[in-house]
Amino acid sequence: VAAWFNWCRPGADCVTPGLYAMVGAAACLGGVTRMTVSLVVIMFELTGGLEYIVPLMAAAVTSKWVLWSSSDLC
Repeated sequence: VAAWFNWCRPGADCVTPGLYAMVGAAACLGGVTRMTVSLVVIMFELTGGLEYIVPLMAAAVTSKWVLWSSSDLC
């Protein structure tokens, strides 16, 4: 639990705009293409950052759930 609270030190740049752009792109692609795990693997291979997997997976799954709830095609 302490690791969650100590990751951002005072004076450090804790908010990365590129991460938000990447998660948004993953959410958009996840909603359009309806693929979640393979999309997260592709985005992970592009970045090489293991710490980005959880936000990418959350965005892809959320976009797929929104698609399922608002579409009659599924």
